[in-house]
Amino acid sequence: MSNERVKGALALITTSILWGSSFPAIKIIVGSISSYAYTWIRSIVALAGLAPYMVYAYRKGRIDKLAIKGGLLAGITYALGLWLQGLGTRYTTASNSAFITGLNTVFVHIYEGLILRRYDLSLALSLTLSVMGLYFLTTPTGGLNIGDILVLFSSFMWAAQVILVGKYSSSDPLVFTFFEIMPAVTFIIPDAIDGLDTVSANTMLLIVYLGLVCSNAAFALQVLTNIGINSYSAIV
Repeated sequence: MSNERVKGALALITTSILWGSSFPAIKIIVGSISSYAYTWIRSIVALAGLAPYMVYAYRKGRIDKLAIKGGLLAGITYALGLWLQGLGTRYTTASNSAFITGLNTVFVHIYEGLILRRYDLSLALSLTLSVMGLYFLTTPTGGLNIGDILVLFSSFMWAAQVILVGKYSSSDPLVFTFFEIMPAVTFIIPDAIDGLDTVSANTMLLIVYLGLVCSNAAFALQVLTNIGINSYSAIV
């Protein structure tokens, strides 16, 4: 395995750890504010964190059409996935949410196998082992409820996001991430219609962590590593 692929694999492991740490925080947040507020506030925090780099990237001419197009397309699936995940997690456990979200690995592999006709036995085995490992790590409990169904829909969105990132990931990772996060800010509209939520200091601290670490750092790593690894390998 080349050094680039090793670095990519390590970065993806780091990404998975960061995303995994988000579920308990999401459960706490959506217990105190609406899923609309959670989605747009987290995204505003993430965009604010990336703003200084975007100024630098603009001056260096690193903002290209591919990053804008790919980022916004992936951002639509990101926004819907984030909102559905937050809404669903409100009605289910953090462990159930983590396991069901992880099923996006299955959806990406179905896409690659049935639509693109690219698959082999080693990837099928890797998928099986990853889902089994995810189950034992998260230990989901209870029967199917509305929260689980909403998170399942979010998993479809995350799978689409992974595929789009794999297609457009030749761009600057941080620039791509900035445009990917932008569409989620539109959830301020339904939140404003319902009446903007009051956010406590503790909730805001959790949102800042999610925005800067689990959105910015994790998604930038995802884009960076997808440059050298195809989407169905990356998702496992």
